[in-house]
Amino acid sequence: MMTPVEGHATYKFRCPECNWSQIIATAAAPPANQCSWCGWTEIAPIKIGAFASFNCDKHGLVTCIVEDEGISSDDFMDLFCPHCND
Repeated sequence: MMTPVEGHATYKFRCPECNWSQIIATAAAPPANQCSWCGWTEIAPIKIGAFASFNCDKHGLVTCIVEDEGISSDDFMDLFCPHCND
């Protein structure tokens, strides 16, 4: 069974303060402007792909992340639950 989704951009950065590498996936939000771990604001996020989330009746919240800088959030179509065989 396919589920309608809306795609959103993902951003990646390495915080120079705490040194964690993070991928931020927040629906309908601008690029990250601070580290979610320590609050450091001198980060340089880059767009690395897009994601879409949906609820499967059997498996709950599913998030599909495409780590390809060439994808646009408009490229997402209806998605299949990767845990079902439907």
